[in-house]
Amino acid sequence: MLLKIRFLTDISFFSFIPLTEIIKANNLIIILIVGLLLFIGFTMFFLIKFLIDKELKVMPEVVSIIDKMSGGDFSEFSLTKSNNEFDNISDSLSHLQSTISKITKSAETSMNELDSNQKDIEIMIKKCF
Repeated sequence: MLLKIRFLTDISFFSFIPLTEIIKANNLIIILIVGLLLFIGFTMFFLIKFLIDKELKVMPEVVSIIDKMSGGDFSEFSLTKSNNEFDNISDSLSHLQSTISKITKSAETSMNELDSNQKDIEIMIKKCF
């Protein structure tokens, strides 16, 4: 292959380079670019995987608590803080648990009082007859 090199002056120089050397150089450049792109791709994959795992680490705990609540278990719980939206969900679930626990305790107290009053009425009716 003939390469013409021109300087600022009118003098021209010619250089003869074998075509195989140019092809080898181009192949090397292509291999380096593909290797670099693969390296960047794998690096980005693992970086994104790490970040997603970090953000979603409390999700199994939240799902477990929701499953327990759907089965009627409203016992107190605590979740590790993750500094993302799961903290809002955790706070809301905690408030829900607290509210439902208060309601069930109030209902249980009312039922016990009702049962006691009903037994008293039964005793009074038996005494009358």
